[in-house]
Amino acid sequence: MTYRLSPTLRAALLATALSAASTLAACGQESPQKLLEKARASIAARDFKAAEIHVKNALQQKPDDAEARLTLAEIHLAGRDLRSAEKELTRALELGLSPDRALPRLLEARVLMGDGKGALAAATTWQVTQPRTRAESLYWSGRAHALLGQTAEATKAFNEALGQDGTFQPARVSLIAQQAARGDLPGAAAAIDAVLAQAPALPDALLLKAEIQIARGAAAEARETLGKAIEADPTGTAGRLRLIGLLIDAQELDAAEAQLAQLQKIAPSQLQVVLAKATIDFRRQRLEAARDGVTNVLKVAPDFVPASALASLVHLGLGSLEQAETHARQWTSRAPDSVAGQRTLAAILLRRNDPDKALQISRAAIDRGARDPVLYQVAGEAALRRNELPLATGYFEQAARIDPRSAASRTGLGLTQIAAGRSDVGFGTLESASELDPQSVQADLALITARINARQYDQALAAIDRLEKKQPGSALPHQLRGSALMAKGDPVQARASFERAAQIDPSSFPAVGSLAQLDIRERKGSEARKRLEAFVQAQPKAVQGWLALAEVVAITGGQRDELVKLLTQAQTANPDAIEPALALARVHLQANQPREAIPILQRSLVQHPDDRQVLDALGTAFLRAEEKQQALEAFERIVRLEPKSVPIHVRMGELKAALGDTAGAMASFRTAAELDPKAPQPQFGIAAMLLKQGRKDDARRIAASLQQSQPGSPAGLELEGDLLAADGKWPDAAGSYRKAMQVQRTTPLVLKLHQALTRADRTADADAALREAVRATPNDPALRLYAGERAVSSRQWPAAIEHYQAVLAVAPDNVVALNNLAWSMKEAGDPRALQVAEDALARAPRAAAV
Repeated sequence: MTYRLSPTLRAALLATALSAASTLAACGQESPQKLLEKARASIAARDFKAAEIHVKNALQQKPDDAEARLTLAEIHLAGRDLRSAEKELTRALELGLSPDRALPRLLEARVLMGDGKGALAAATTWQVTQPRTRAESLYWSGRAHALLGQTAEATKAFNEALGQDGTFQPARVSLIAQQAARGDLPGAAAAIDAVLAQAPALPDALLLKAEIQIARGAAAEARETLGKAIEADPTGTAGRLRLIGLLIDAQELDAAEAQLAQLQKIAPSQLQVVLAKATIDFRRQRLEAARDGVTNVLKVAPDFVPASALASLVHLGLGSLEQAETHARQWTSRAPDSVAGQRTLAAILLRRNDPDKALQISRAAIDRGARDPVLYQVAGEAALRRNELPLATGYFEQAARIDPRSAASRTGLGLTQIAAGRSDVGFGTLESASELDPQSVQADLALITARINARQYDQALAAIDRLEKKQPGSALPHQLRGSALMAKGDPVQARASFERAAQIDPSSFPAVGSLAQLDIRERKGSEARKRLEAFVQAQPKAVQGWLALAEVVAITGGQRDELVKLLTQAQTANPDAIEPALALARVHLQANQPREAIPILQRSLVQHPDDRQVLDALGTAFLRAEEKQQALEAFERIVRLEPKSVPIHVRMGELKAALGDTAGAMASFRTAAELDPKAPQPQFGIAAMLLKQGRKDDARRIAASLQQSQPGSPAGLELEGDLLAADGKWPDAAGSYRKAMQVQRTTPLVLKLHQALTRADRTADADAALREAVRATPNDPALRLYAGERAVSSRQWPAAIEHYQAVLAVAPDNVVALNNLAWSMKEAGDPRALQVAEDALARAPRAAAV
């Protein structure tokens, strides 16, 4: 979004900036060394707030002081602010501080933040020399490998740590944790007891003992052990957090809040502490407080699965269904084996009056072996709304028969442990759950999927072998084996497994669909087409088969008329299904024939009058056909269905703005702002409309108000930067974006900062900022793609190759990354370029650029 501000406003902002700078300069009365001495004295007195003020004043005068950076990192670590500590430790090392003093703590911060790759990169960049610090660095490197599912490398690092310092018990405890993860709970319990016999107050050992006790179903003993861990490390957080979780599960909320009060004195801003309070608030039905707490966690750690899980439940309780669905989908995408996640998503869809999808999701979870009474109840309710009474009855009866003490309880525990980052213990729990009930496959499926997601392919294949012994005549193990082999990079053996699954159950679309995908990868489009045509002829009600066939026809050069005929057949075979109608409408829209799409969508809307997908597609078709009023009516129906949805009102505001209805857009944005005063998007929309009306001062006041009311959010500073950029004040805009990133680094802010610095003719600074952002978040595909484009534009082929390979490590089917990687390799003279280009072509054979 771009805006223009007046020259008067530009001058006023410059004067303000100069005034602020002179004020700051006048404050520095003491030398940096004296301020640093004061900071250390305050740390010794455990007055960390005063220490932080002193060291920041020192850094204002001498920003490149490595000692000051290290001191500030120590303060952040004491307050459990890992992100800030990681930033300062990295800066201290870059300024030349001895790695022996900073590297172990940097590795610790990155591992505890979940950044295993970043930790290993730091361990490669800087080297320590002392035996003790080598032991610490090797230990945290082992933890990083474990985060990434690299069990063998983790084991090697832990053993090497002990080789450097045989008294370094954290490495020994980690090796025992691996033993527990392999399913040897008795052996692990004996080993940890041996450690505790020598060091009875070792916190890490006590925590592991408690986890083993929980995995073995001894919750009461685990609570006693956690009490000892807390006594051994009163200022630690891990023991209290785990105990709070157990107390919440047992509905002992008063006791949980008492433990939380102690934690808030120790680390009030630590994410897990904030989340624990939000969880208790949720259980107490203090929903607004729970929402605010979990929102603050997600601002800092948007990929933190437990926070996504709680956010979905909180928004469901508040009736914010679209936000609840968004968080539930994030939960299930990051923890796909979570029964609770599937159950919650299905329940939300049911609340959104979408019983078809609710039943689809709950049935899929049930078919995978989920034994959860609430999930069965959701499935029963969805079937009842579809008027499928026998099916609904069966689900409700099954819900009543489920034994809550079955293996499902332990499976849920294992999945929760994995989602919370305790993968080693979680896998051990899942292994033990699989052994509890030989007739159940729930734990097996959860374990297999979790192993594949962790890239532990050999362990996944071993678990599939055990599942096949349980279900020797089922197609499921063969389908799962094919998926694991594909992920491992063995398409030949994967094809054999998929073919075996299709032989056992010819009506199974997953097997046939997987074989068709393999055909396409091997550029056997005609075989894929024949395979799917045979499938839909035998299974005409299989919507997935029809849609897959249409996709194959499209990517192998099929014409529009052929696609229309095919999808019309799919509609005829499945008159109640929404998907064929939407797919057919998309074909017409892609051909710029919106008027042919409109009647298709209108007929679907008669059958599904409250379906958001259909209404959205219909509104889009009307827009493309220049029927603006009817487009608005379609979108307004969505608003009426979900009058409290902030994103929908924002979407309406954007639509009205695009149609030139500034007043109407303003009204929609204001409605969204009233529904959620803390949401930044409505405020951005209001500011944009004020600019259109020439009310620049009012727009500036919104940016200032956001900064004052939400100091923990970057939104106000980002809006300030946008307003400055709109007026062509690129250096000032860059300054605002930098300040916003100090509050919270986001990819859009990184890109805005880079563009502002570039427009300000500060290319070196722009590229340095981009490099720093990539180093901080190396697994961000959007950031890597942007950095890759910059490298290509400047013909820096090795850098471009590195960026695109990083994208593909996270998203191996990203065609843009594959195509650009092939081009970069070609320019760099890399002979692998042709193979990469062929891979891209197999995935997008109709893409002209490929």
